[in-house]
Amino acid sequence: MKSKKLVSVQPEMLKIVDQTDLQSLDYNALVELGKGVSEVKVYSQWLLGKLGDAVVDKNKQQGSTYGNLIKYAKDVGQIYGVLQQYVNTYRKYTREDPDFSPDKYFGSVPWGMLQMIAMKSDKPVSLLNELVDKGVHSFDHAYREIKTKQTGQIVPKKPKVGFVFSDDSKKWRIKLEPKDFDLIDWANVKEQLIIYLQGLS
Repeated sequence: MKSKKLVSVQPEMLKIVDQTDLQSLDYNALVELGKGVSEVKVYSQWLLGKLGDAVVDKNKQQGSTYGNLIKYAKDVGQIYGVLQQYVNTYRKYTREDPDFSPDKYFGSVPWGMLQMIAMKSDKPVSLLNELVDKGVHSFDHAYREIKTKQTGQIVPKKPKVGFVFSDDSKKWRIKLEPKDFDLIDWANVKEQLIIYLQGLS
């Protein structure tokens, strides 16, 4: 039977940040508080996954007399598909290590990274620790490391593409740094743009 131990949560961190004179603190203190708040954010998703897992288990034991995950998602104000992802992530980590909890990383590992690793590996705890030991603490960096490990190809950083609304043309303009041009495969965009321009003539 898998462990049902409670994880340690630090909700008081939110109160501390809200009631502290942040202007009086130095940068390092703000970094530590930021990590604490990030940890609470990750915990909220982790615990929703744990709660959803309990609902699914109880539903299997007691049948339709006990609420299912779809009903639970609605009752707690969550989108079912998102809650299902939380549950799947929780199960993947605790299947490998029943005592796993995100508190070990003190807010340095975002939820998106935890979830993506769970989707990519049957041993997410081992892969997570491997990446953290290499200094990987973001979704994009983790994705590139995993992709490189799988294919042997070095994956560059994802280019930053933004959109800015133009009051003059009443349309969106693409915002892209020139240094990122070489990181993008323009072939598909070029083909679609040519077809679009031909339709205008």
